[in-house]
Amino acid sequence: MDSKTVSHLGLGNPEWSGESRIAAVSLPVPMRGKLPPGFAGIATQAQDIAWWPDSQSGRKRAPRRRLMFGLSPDELPREFGLGKPAGPPRGASVVDVRVRIVDEDLMYLAPYQIGEALFRWRDRSLAIRVGVRWKNELHWWQWLRVEELWSGPLVKAVRVGGFIEATPTRAREFRNRRTFFGNPRLHKHDWLFAEVFALCFVNGVVQLSVRHVNNHRFDEGRELGDVAPVIGLVPDRSTRIQEKLDGARTRFGIGSVRLNLDDAAPLVSAKHPGSLRTERNVVIYQPYEGVEVEGGTFRGGRKDGFRVRARDKRMPKGVARTVRFRFSLGDAAPVVSRLVVPEWWYAMCGDLWPGDALPVRDELDGRIDRTYHAVSEDTRGRFDENVVGWAWEGEVPYASLLYYYRSGQMEHWRRAVRDAYHVADIAFDHSTETIRMTDYPFDGSIAPPLFRTVGLTFGYLETGDPYLLECSESAATHWYWIDRHNWPRYAFGRDGASIRSLIFLWDYTGKEDYLTMAREAIGRLIQCQLPDGSYHDQGGTVGIHAMGQVIKKPWMANLATDPVLDYLLRGHDDPALWRAVEKTGEFVMRSFLRGKRRDYWPYEVSYADGNYDPWIHLREPESRGKLPTRWQFAHGHKARLLNVLSRRRAQPRYFGTWLRFYKKHWANAAPSKGDYHVFDKTLQHLPFAQAHRWNARWKNGALHIDPIPCAELRGAIITPAGRIALTIRRERQRYRIVDRVGVSIPVKIGVR
Repeated sequence: MDSKTVSHLGLGNPEWSGESRIAAVSLPVPMRGKLPPGFAGIATQAQDIAWWPDSQSGRKRAPRRRLMFGLSPDELPREFGLGKPAGPPRGASVVDVRVRIVDEDLMYLAPYQIGEALFRWRDRSLAIRVGVRWKNELHWWQWLRVEELWSGPLVKAVRVGGFIEATPTRAREFRNRRTFFGNPRLHKHDWLFAEVFALCFVNGVVQLSVRHVNNHRFDEGRELGDVAPVIGLVPDRSTRIQEKLDGARTRFGIGSVRLNLDDAAPLVSAKHPGSLRTERNVVIYQPYEGVEVEGGTFRGGRKDGFRVRARDKRMPKGVARTVRFRFSLGDAAPVVSRLVVPEWWYAMCGDLWPGDALPVRDELDGRIDRTYHAVSEDTRGRFDENVVGWAWEGEVPYASLLYYYRSGQMEHWRRAVRDAYHVADIAFDHSTETIRMTDYPFDGSIAPPLFRTVGLTFGYLETGDPYLLECSESAATHWYWIDRHNWPRYAFGRDGASIRSLIFLWDYTGKEDYLTMAREAIGRLIQCQLPDGSYHDQGGTVGIHAMGQVIKKPWMANLATDPVLDYLLRGHDDPALWRAVEKTGEFVMRSFLRGKRRDYWPYEVSYADGNYDPWIHLREPESRGKLPTRWQFAHGHKARLLNVLSRRRAQPRYFGTWLRFYKKHWANAAPSKGDYHVFDKTLQHLPFAQAHRWNARWKNGALHIDPIPCAELRGAIITPAGRIALTIRRERQRYRIVDRVGVSIPVKIGVR
């Protein structure tokens, strides 16, 4: 990327605060071209957290995402540019983080060492203890270790880990050889893992992610009872406080420390409060009423619609909870301003889609906006507050972040980040390292198509919290081996959707092994493609599960094809895979039902190659199980697939068919409320279709357009220089501009 283009990059500070002295952003880095060293005129630290694959960049460890921090002694500007930064501020002091032992007995038969993470800046300090309230006792974490992840002149990142004993161990339980080796608690899970991820700034501000994790070590783990997670805050001077937390007030003084609970506010409400109260010189922060997880009634859950309620005081097997907040040990307020990157920069750095096609606004905007806002957005003040409500879908945070990149509105960023932690804490089963089956009780049920962890990967890119990346990598590799150990088999289908996790991990970690695993899995996928280009629903086993091996659904073929396109669009010109994609495209075109009252793709087209489905008959008796179905479902995938095929084959009929469906069924209709398939694929693939109808690219200060075949095209292209609205028309194998409004820049139109 040339320096002139980079000079157009301005980073907004939309929620400017007069008290903030710290700015932060996760900045995409182009594959080629150097960026200025920092924020112009402001002390800056940059930390690379993602890398382009060497096989694409041609370099070793070329940065792909960069956390950038700016620190000022005065008010921050309302917009930032890149350039030569200022030096570190005067009086900067490193925040020291170390373990302070609170109580220990190392000669005890059940030895213990209770500690706290002491954050010290100059003459002020705050110690953090992570614990649980077990019945009426407070149990704190033990055997702490501090690990410095990275550091620089303005900020350092540390992790602190320890273990919390849920049910206390008594030495008398192991008093002789017989009771020791025969004790049911020996080599059994009876604890929580506790972790703090902290960004420590040299002006005394500390940003924390604190989590309780019911994971596994000695066995696969189990539910823990009579526990309520808490965080102990030990100030440097005595503090008496008794506060009920309902989200209305989020700023408090604890000793010489100022506390900011803005990020944790959505976890509480008047009906589901938390608390801050002093007990034995420790301020006990209860950030949520208790562990509460909705859902499960569809598959034998509780009658009240919950898997666990806060009042139950139970920590389900494999569940975690992350709480984020800030405090300040210095004069600077515990506030960090998040900067906003313009959409065109994400596009040119390959973060919206592979390649550098510029984003576009056109008639699809309304559907995209309505889809995002159709989901439940109420702040519940419960353990499982998330964007779709009942779902644990791993692509939801990714789709939400794409919408944030499009809108630049911080409320959408906050929502997406909360969703990423929701998936990591609940959808990811920490006892088995797998992804739970949606809408099932916590009974170990999984579904291979749901190991979609792109949202976790992107959550990591935005926060730098290694927990999110580790959950993504663990689930993706577990899926790979589950899939590998269930081969050969009769069908694959939407199981292939989880291959996307491996492709995105390769794209952002630069680890080439992930690409090898993805291509191998895609090879298994296309072996199961049917002669007509379709796929069966998914791989099954026997009995009721074998239904997946006889059903054909257009949207399932799209789910199976998504990772194949992800792979191909990232520059891998694989003829076998292109043939598979084109065959699927022809199946999708043949399954389109045309007609005055039709012009849509049915939910299902055949069952065992017949036009009767006994499951559909059971579900909707009035339908008599007749196929193809009258109802339709999840067509966002097709916007990308058919757009790609129109370009590849230079034929407008593919994407034209999708537009025909859109104008009749989606242009003005309200989206399904709270459906994650519609949510994910609409927010991912409609913007792709908008951009790739034009294929507009920025080269040397000019706009170069290579549109897919069409008679006329209207839209507004988002460029580094500003927005330009164009209408182009094809006449005699050439396009000409018939109308333009916006920035005055050269526009060149290619011919196909």
